[in-house]
Amino acid sequence: MKIRTAIGSVGTTKIAATFGLFTFSMMLALSPVSLVAQNIVDNMTLDINISQISSMEVLPGENAWFNTDPGGNGTIMNLTIKNSGSTNMSGIYMSVNTYWIETDNPLGKGNVSKYAASGFIVIRNETETLEYFPLGRLEWNLTEIMDTEVLNLGAGVTKWAHGWYRLSNGNEYLWKLENGTQTGGNNLGSWCNTTDTNLVIKLNPENGTSYNRNLAVAVATGSTDYANENWTFFYFSSGPLKGRCAAAYYDCTRIYLYKYDMADGFKECNSAAYLTAKELAPGSRMTKIKIKPSIPRGIPAGDTKTSVLTIYASTG
Repeated sequence: MKIRTAIGSVGTTKIAATFGLFTFSMMLALSPVSLVAQNIVDNMTLDINISQISSMEVLPGENAWFNTDPGGNGTIMNLTIKNSGSTNMSGIYMSVNTYWIETDNPLGKGNVSKYAASGFIVIRNETETLEYFPLGRLEWNLTEIMDTEVLNLGAGVTKWAHGWYRLSNGNEYLWKLENGTQTGGNNLGSWCNTTDTNLVIKLNPENGTSYNRNLAVAVATGSTDYANENWTFFYFSSGPLKGRCAAAYYDCTRIYLYKYDMADGFKECNSAAYLTAKELAPGSRMTKIKIKPSIPRGIPAGDTKTSVLTIYASTG
């Protein structure tokens, strides 16, 4: 704060006095008063209380890939998650709406708009150096038994499904789903939402050089200890689904593959994980999450269904 003071100049005062017949004229000169400069100081106390706000920003807000070839991968994109609030964030995970918008079996239809875009996206978190995992992908039941296929169904199995886990490098792994004990509730007549449901997948792929369709040998078996009304959740210690979660739908028509979805139910899979285990302080960013399209061979040309990726976090 600056203070300015204006001081007026000192002039000359003329005083006249008359005594009888005599007049005296006297000039009195007043000398200017000398001022000493001084600094004037005062203090004001400043304090701010920051309110508790939970806020998060994810960049970019949208992305699209064009002319991505089947049997190949698209351009890698970095995701940034910023804590733009005033409290620590933790328990960060993601979810996509694949199973809400991809509702009909797209196999053999020749129509790419039946596929959700999120089913072809893979993700790598900050700590993974090489491996990508499905963002949220459905693999559907084949409509017929293939030549040379050996199903090896268990005793008493009346509801089952089989299909391919397809990778962009041309490797395709045959899987088989067998019903457990039939349940009631809201999904009356369902078969594959119990913990005695069985899911296996071939350890070796079929890749265009030889058949690999015998489900009686060389398979990895999923483990589960949780099922709810809609899904049974499996994890694998070996094979192509190791480190991934596979959720079998209650009607045995499809399996859903994911890794970083910790929503209720989905988090019960032993292979499910948060995008990061650390807290994100206000103003901090996660900048090394990577996603990319990974398109299997044999996908029709055109535009997929637009999907939504949602990031969740806890604050406190």
